[in-house]
Amino acid sequence: MTKPNYLHNFLKRRILPIVISYYVMIAVYAVYHIIDGSVFTPAEWAFKLSGLVLINSQAWFVPVIILMYLAFYFVFKSENRSKFWFPILLAITLLQGLIFCVMNHFAWYLGNEPGWWLKAGAFNNIPWWGGFCQLPFEGEWWVNSTIGFVFGIALAKHEESFMDWLSKKFPLKFIGTLVALILVTVVGLFCLWNIGYWTEFDGTGSLGFKNKLICYLVQCVQVVVTDIFVVVLMRKVYVHNKLYSFFGKRTLEMYLMQEIALFGWLFLIEKDGAPIVQANNWNVVAYFAAVLATVIASATIYNFINKTLTKGLKK
Repeated sequence: MTKPNYLHNFLKRRILPIVISYYVMIAVYAVYHIIDGSVFTPAEWAFKLSGLVLINSQAWFVPVIILMYLAFYFVFKSENRSKFWFPILLAITLLQGLIFCVMNHFAWYLGNEPGWWLKAGAFNNIPWWGGFCQLPFEGEWWVNSTIGFVFGIALAKHEESFMDWLSKKFPLKFIGTLVALILVTVVGLFCLWNIGYWTEFDGTGSLGFKNKLICYLVQCVQVVVTDIFVVVLMRKVYVHNKLYSFFGKRTLEMYLMQEIALFGWLFLIEKDGAPIVQANNWNVVAYFAAVLATVIASATIYNFINKTLTKGLKK
């Protein structure tokens, strides 16, 4: 609305850099697994290197954000569709969650027998391609924050009128959003701990639909209320400094690099799957420092590589 020809080369400027970053990440994790001595079959290597199976479980949001960018482009590219942008994008967002609420959390549709692993009470012997968080698009918790994408567009389109409304009786509105945030957080945690995505089972051992749907919808509301509170808070409290700027420009890289750090230093706090208890918990502090330093260093290098490879695409 404010930039002429904004959608011109949108796919190249927005999606291609993410795809390139995704495959750079795959190359980094391939080297990590080789050094770490991970054992993969040729088929596993082929699927992981292709990106069809996640070599890094933290990369779940890459296909999600690409899907939402495509939806955004599809809607606003057409003048007729753009008139109905909100119901279309909201439907696409909620449909993803509903699909996951119907499906199980494992790739049973690729050959797993649905339910047997739950009856056995174990996740052993599941084929590698059917395990937890193996596929690039899987699980309600991967799309419960996507509604924030739709909320952000709505706020941007009505920013001036929303800010005018917010400036009137601001203290009352701030208290109201704070109370709403506390209430929805309590309800969200209650649902996560007592209802959750994994707590309902039917007679065959499959995960049920009702509990997953309740938890997903509550968390969608939780995301929107949290977003509103942050916007209201930043109306009066806005902090910007070099530290925020440094991390803000590397959020993608830090998130994608964290799994190497989290698991690479795990020996400091865990042995054979059991936590290591040390006097004064010095090892926990060492683990925290090592993970933070590794994430910052690897994200900085990764960011430099991404910027170099995608420099000409964002024009």
